[in-house]
Amino acid sequence: MNDEFKMPEVTEADVLKGEQETYLEFHNGDRTHVTVKKLNWAAALAVSTEPDPAFGLVKTVLAAVPKELANDEFLNRLTPLSLLIISNVAMTLTNGVRALGKKQAARKAAETAAPVTPSFVPPPENCGVAATGATR
Repeated sequence: MNDEFKMPEVTEADVLKGEQETYLEFHNGDRTHVTVKKLNWAAALAVSTEPDPAFGLVKTVLAAVPKELANDEFLNRLTPLSLLIISNVAMTLTNGVRALGKKQAARKAAETAAPVTPSFVPPPENCGVAATGATR
């Protein structure tokens, strides 16, 4: 298994199926896989109207994992990144194929954008600062 732990890709097939088998990481470094499901309409509505984003994330996680895992004992053992992965995957599955396409297009645009290269612009000659930064 790859040692790098990162956000999984959600495919159109996953969205149409309404679930994805996702790897999660515990604080002790162990990993497990969990089936993350899209939210039902009631959970999606509750999350979308939650004014506190942190509590919305909690609601999403609890609604997206199997009932036997939606408890403090299991969730407290996960890394913060794993909790974000559950939430991200669940919301991607819930928001559907069109939202997935927009997300993939934005990611591709960011990957193909020209990198920003820093440039050095020397100060004007009459400002009293030499190009080295020393004062005259």
